[in-house]
Amino acid sequence: MSDSARIDAFPGFADVPGLDEARRRRRPYADLALSIARLRSSLGLTQVEFAVRVGTTQSVISRLESGRHGIQISLLDRIAAAVGTSWRVAFGEAEGVADEPAAEVDDPLLAAFNEANTAADLDAAHRHAVRISKAANTPRRQLALALDAFNQRRYDHALRWATRAQGGELPAASREVSHLVAGRALLGLRRPDQANVMLEGAGDSPNARAARVEVLIEQDRIAEAVDASGELLESGVPTFRAGAEFLAARVAWHDRRPLDALVHIGAFRGLQPTDREGLLLQGAILGHLGDATGDRAAYETAMGLFESAYEDTDAETVRLLGLTAARLGRSDQALTAARRLRDLPAVPGRNPSGDVEAIVTGLLDRLEDLALDSAIETAAADELVELSVVRSYRAQAAASRGEFEEAVEALGLEPGKIAEASRSDQVRCATAYLVGARYADAYPLLHPNVDALSVPDGQLFLARAALARRDTTTARQALRRVCEGDEPAAEVARVALDLVTAIETSQGDALDHIQFALPDTQPSRVVDLRWAMAGPESQWEGPQQRGGEPVHDSASPVLDRFASVWATDMPGAWVTH
Repeated sequence: MSDSARIDAFPGFADVPGLDEARRRRRPYADLALSIARLRSSLGLTQVEFAVRVGTTQSVISRLESGRHGIQISLLDRIAAAVGTSWRVAFGEAEGVADEPAAEVDDPLLAAFNEANTAADLDAAHRHAVRISKAANTPRRQLALALDAFNQRRYDHALRWATRAQGGELPAASREVSHLVAGRALLGLRRPDQANVMLEGAGDSPNARAARVEVLIEQDRIAEAVDASGELLESGVPTFRAGAEFLAARVAWHDRRPLDALVHIGAFRGLQPTDREGLLLQGAILGHLGDATGDRAAYETAMGLFESAYEDTDAETVRLLGLTAARLGRSDQALTAARRLRDLPAVPGRNPSGDVEAIVTGLLDRLEDLALDSAIETAAADELVELSVVRSYRAQAAASRGEFEEAVEALGLEPGKIAEASRSDQVRCATAYLVGARYADAYPLLHPNVDALSVPDGQLFLARAALARRDTTTARQALRRVCEGDEPAAEVARVALDLVTAIETSQGDALDHIQFALPDTQPSRVVDLRWAMAGPESQWEGPQQRGGEPVHDSASPVLDRFASVWATDMPGAWVTH
């Protein structure tokens, strides 16, 4: 144990004669205790917090830091894994001095790395880092390796080197950077709770504040993220303006304010019109608005953005372009994207087969007649979706022609077992009856699925089918659901309710008259499942589903590209490019 380590561990007793032997007897594991205590302190954690992270109890940590008890290797492994670092065994003095640079404040290699990193020349910075890694024996060199690993998006390595640097002596500004790098690396590793603790020591630079907003988003603390991002935007740091607008767009998106998100991402793109992540986020917001409003122009604009950002080796751009092509009914483009997406490596956090199915079903929901038949058979031949999905859409195509028996056969069902089919397939079969004006036959299929039928059209179809069976109670309930809305259909439903009352009080046969008030049975009106069911089966994902935002690196390298360079006159200060 070195002299400095002894003094740190046993302050006030450095020169007492014979104390060394007493220390060894009383605290035989003092070196180990000091290492663990320093590690915990560098993370800013109490013993309780550290124990929670490691997965043990406070009493275990207290015993280890007392210096009186040994430790199992398995627990050392757990501690290292919990903080993203490693441990090693050394005989003799642990800190070698033979290969140290002459003076830490006069380190040409370190200066070269800092200059390249500040200039955002990441290739040059990485070359210098490779040389530094051969003698990474000072805290500032370790911090350089942490920065380089972060630039390369090797977040586990960045965390390990930053934590290691924190165990030594760093200037105040450099220590803040070490916490910023480690915190953002933890964000990149999807560990926001730990990142939140680490970022407490990262200071108040724009990047540190932005990283804390990212933590709030990942923790779903959206109200706090709204306030924090607003303060960052209002701070008015000119060189951070683009990054602040991008962050504000993300926060508004997760706050379910897509129009505000659109304003902020538009401001971001006004400053950085070709940035790829900006293109993708703006397109995704427009796609969501297209689903919410039915505005085809929103899809057209989104398609232009995705085409500008498109890379056929990037699963995210392929997915987004495929979804948009499906919304526009562009069969060839959508199916080509689905095939390409299936063959690409999976994006972390996404389900490739689910994404392919979302493209295909989004397309099939919007096609009719021969175009629908052709797309179904192409999807089946290319095995883009499961057989059950193919059967459902074959049934939909048959239903659009009023071919009930063919629809049932496509589903692989026997006529008497339709009730065993899924809700959507039952409504498909009912669609075949409706197209053929067989309302009474459609009734037993629509009635059990009343909760799945949309307002107004699905409920109006149910009312008409119920009246064909003289079930005025169900008809009245369905019409009242429509009356609760403010669409033009609500007035139609009120007229129909009066006619239902006339039927019930035997004031003439009003059934013939009510047919004029309820929707017609033209195939183009009936077969689109958006009229029969409660919305399309493949909704564009919104901010309430993480997949609704383009896959985004939580460590926010986009903010780095447009952040003000955080520099200071303090010796040893580091910048995040």
